[in-house]
Amino acid sequence: MSLDAPLGAAVMSNQLNSDEAREFLRASGLVFYDDFLVDLPSGTQNSPSQISSSSPTDEEKRRELARLRDLAASTSSEDGPVFLGADDYDHQAPLSVDRLASQLEFHRASAEGHEELSDELCKAVFLFQEKVCRLSGMASANVSLYRGGSALGRACLCAIEATGRGLIVVPGTASPEALSRLDAYARAGAFELRVVPSRAGLTDLDALRQTLDEEGDRIAAVVAPYPNFYGCLERVGRIAEATRAVGALFVMAVDPVALAILRPPADWGADLVASDVHAVPARREKGDVRLGFVAASRIFLENAPPTLARRVKAPSGDWELCLARDFGRGVRPTETIGARALDPLRSLVHLAYADDRALRRAAKISRERALYAHDALAKAGFEFLYDAPFLREFAVKVADPAGTLAYLEKWGVVGGYKLDDGLLLAFTEKRGPEEIEELVYFMVEYRDRAGRAD
Repeated sequence: MSLDAPLGAAVMSNQLNSDEAREFLRASGLVFYDDFLVDLPSGTQNSPSQISSSSPTDEEKRRELARLRDLAASTSSEDGPVFLGADDYDHQAPLSVDRLASQLEFHRASAEGHEELSDELCKAVFLFQEKVCRLSGMASANVSLYRGGSALGRACLCAIEATGRGLIVVPGTASPEALSRLDAYARAGAFELRVVPSRAGLTDLDALRQTLDEEGDRIAAVVAPYPNFYGCLERVGRIAEATRAVGALFVMAVDPVALAILRPPADWGADLVASDVHAVPARREKGDVRLGFVAASRIFLENAPPTLARRVKAPSGDWELCLARDFGRGVRPTETIGARALDPLRSLVHLAYADDRALRRAAKISRERALYAHDALAKAGFEFLYDAPFLREFAVKVADPAGTLAYLEKWGVVGGYKLDDGLLLAFTEKRGPEEIEELVYFMVEYRDRAGRAD
């Protein structure tokens, strides 16, 4: 499959016409897999695979993810091949982002003790919120600095206050960082948390229905990652339908670049949308601040308590802003100091000033790269862990994930995130066909060496 061909020419090896596949589409309220996408031709399904139910939510795997993010940040700065995703994607950030973010009026906002919002920063905040609303289809959005994963926690707190209920339901396919943060909120007494197990890389709908039947009128919100941690597209239509049936709010955890070609959460009936935003891979420390947002639908704002729905005006114009205090306070600017706030600032500038066509192009090319890599790995004899539609990330089965990662690192390749029985690989517009072929070559070489040693 050539990467020079149009996106419609990127056809996977399997057409998933089974009864199970048709049931998957019905569960999502769709006819074709590409109905998940916006204005993209059909014929881009995924290949059959063996199934795993690994759920990387423990502290050891979170530490491994942090280590890989540090490695990705150092490798990316040298233009090395990075195939790590896991909610932290190596997308292309224009050089102008660094120049803008280093301007005095931006950089001063990240300095310790400086709380004033300059005109330029207010403009960037407005453009960012406008972009989030356009991508998500929501009526209003905030922007703030959040501890890693806590933007989703803030959205859940909004649901608790708006409904007067006390239980949050989240699938095990959410990111380990988000699950950890929600668990911290639950242990602090903010709400009760129920984690629904995964099956075949997706939320187990039977387990979800059972939870909804048992807890019904106690559930404030059900969370759906879009895409989920394994790169799969959840059956959000069925999840939303089940959520509405018990009168709970529907919350979606998203990635803004992916939203450039995915159907917006508004189309699925989302009440709240939350995200951490990363312009480029960056070194992460436990508790570091991230740029994040919480967006709300018009219906939610009409029915939310005044403390949630209140809006404010920017000091230097007619822009209507919905700042952090509207959806729960994030991290105060005085809690950050220069270097630690630089990455969130770059992310703010990146998305605020990014052209919609550029974001859409990045998402489309990322999908093409993932399809190309999926096809190349399949031809090399690799199998895949999950049989579900994906966008730019998928899990490939390998006999020795840790050994494979170490071998790739030896050759300067950040080879993805380690699962119990495979690797989670992500592909962005920065990864060319030569780099993908190199990844496949080294994976095959390590597999064959290990096979001869046995």
